[in-house]
Amino acid sequence: MNGFECERGDEPRDDEAKNGRSPAFPRPVRSFVVRAGRMSHAQKRALEELKDRYLIPCGDRSLDLDAIFERRAPRTVEIGFGSGDALIALAKKHPERDFLGIEVYPPGVGRLLACAHAQGIDNLKVAMADALEVLRCNLSPSSVDEVLVWFPDPWPKKRHHKRRLVRREFVDLVHRILRPGGTLRLATDWEPYAEHIFETLTKHPGFSNLAGSDRFMPRSPLRPETRFERRGRHEGHRIFDLCFRSQPMNAPLFIYGSIRDKDVQDLVLGEEAAQALFIEEAWMPDAVLARVPDECYPYLSPRAGERVRGELIHGLDRETLERIVYFEGDEYVLSECIVERRSGEAVPAMYFEGAAIVDGPFQEWSFDTWQAQEKKRFLTMCRAYMDLWHRGRSIAQAETLWRDIRCDP
Repeated sequence: MNGFECERGDEPRDDEAKNGRSPAFPRPVRSFVVRAGRMSHAQKRALEELKDRYLIPCGDRSLDLDAIFERRAPRTVEIGFGSGDALIALAKKHPERDFLGIEVYPPGVGRLLACAHAQGIDNLKVAMADALEVLRCNLSPSSVDEVLVWFPDPWPKKRHHKRRLVRREFVDLVHRILRPGGTLRLATDWEPYAEHIFETLTKHPGFSNLAGSDRFMPRSPLRPETRFERRGRHEGHRIFDLCFRSQPMNAPLFIYGSIRDKDVQDLVLGEEAAQALFIEEAWMPDAVLARVPDECYPYLSPRAGERVRGELIHGLDRETLERIVYFEGDEYVLSECIVERRSGEAVPAMYFEGAAIVDGPFQEWSFDTWQAQEKKRFLTMCRAYMDLWHRGRSIAQAETLWRDIRCDP
């Protein structure tokens, strides 16, 4: 567990608990408490003497990071830096970047300030506050290039899962502050939490997994080893690294496969949502449609001078896009592209890139041929697959059942 994520609850105050009363206003569920850990004299002195140099008073105002760091540079935010070893190492190694650490544990903050001062580090600031509030109130949209969350508390007991830092609200806030193309990097030594993080981020339309079909990344040599990592490895735990790229959610979606069919759209998006969509014709340049081996659906294969006809869907809301992400499964990730409208205008869009598909021997896929020969069977499979969405099955669970679904019709 790091210094940021320590136990704190939505439990009633002591006087309320003693009187058997519920609190008048429920306290927010947090992923931490400010532990009363013993501070050394050096840590106390660092907090007092160095606060003006390193600490940022947050409050409810938006921070001007250019003014705070007195320059414009790529920026990294680490949430819950604990004792600060990794953050110090990164700031020292990358003087061309600015680093903002968020932590509520006073001894850890005091230690980091003392180390930063001793090593003459000037590209580092600290927000001693609740990370969710900093993300929500203090950091401007698209103001950060990278967010780090290394070894957060996994809260392994089921009744404590609501305390986990990485949940939808947190991911929404991170997406808000990251610039398009920015990265969210995470690491944990608790496998169930790694799966939870993977599932939460995979379902979010604003992020794509840079590991592709591998799900988890190899350990990055850029990540300094933390004491939590050493402890986890000593206890025999596998270390899981994840890296997701931020992508715009308001761009139209370019579709090119079976989901162009109206009946498939009704199944995947829901009839009401499908009927409300604005769809226009568009083309993807320098590509052709190839059949996924042993399947009845396509992927985009690079081919200079060719182009693929498809459609642009405008105005997708978050839930509808999540349903499409679910339908596409873990073979595809949302990526950015440029497509051409009927007028010839080039516009930015999102599309599903075949991240887990090897571009092997080419076999053409035709939408018209698919409608004539394979649509009926595909609709049966699609109905069974999307039923898993309604039953609350995860993408990973649905993918494990896909082979059975496609063999049943």
